[in-house]
Amino acid sequence: LDPAYHPAAPYAGIYADVPESHRRSMWIEALSEQIGFVERSNCPQVKGELRFCPQAPLLRQDLLRYVAAAAGIKPASVEKSHYTDLGDQPQLAALATALWQAGVLPDDDPNCPDLGRGPRFCPNAPALRIDAAVWMVRAFGR
Repeated sequence: LDPAYHPAAPYAGIYADVPESHRRSMWIEALSEQIGFVERSNCPQVKGELRFCPQAPLLRQDLLRYVAAAAGIKPASVEKSHYTDLGDQPQLAALATALWQAGVLPDDDPNCPDLGRGPRFCPNAPALRIDAAVWMVRAFGR
């Protein structure tokens, strides 16, 4: 991608909580145009309007959804999740397992140690910038 790239589409008001005056409104809308609406676990939606929650921290499960959508990785049907802490979230488990199978997610994640019970994903932990860097390079460098 050209480092000088700047979204060219006019402001469309996609998200109720991202006014045109927001300094990154064009980027937020460009992301939505590229990958569509992606669920954010810590951004409650209001009936009749979409919300982006630009000030909310990005959780690991949300980063996973963004990277998968942008890279075009679809969840695989899995009988058993690779990650021991996603057993009660089958859709997220399938997506995380698909990204693990694609080599995007590390087997031994220092930011979510297995604690002796097998690999964990830590879906509700804040995503660290190092997580984003590693996952994006692996997803887009394939």
